[in-house]
Amino acid sequence: MTCFLEYQENSVAVHDLLYQKQGDRWSFSASSYQKLRLNKNWLCDRLSEIGLQVLQNEMINGMVCIIAKKLY
Repeated sequence: MTCFLEYQENSVAVHDLLYQKQGDRWSFSASSYQKLRLNKNWLCDRLSEIGLQVLQNEMINGMVCIIAKKLY
């Protein structure tokens, strides 16, 4: 499997290329989908506005990790 990203202003196009061996033959399939690019601080502000408490907002291994809980 190969995956590559195509960065755009407000989104990222994710492309997956998959080779599968079926018996003695190989088959190929490709797919792609769009993912939104959101600023993590903007997202935390929106979470707070709707009544969630942001407990964690950090980068872990290149990925944004946000943990929030509902306030009672």
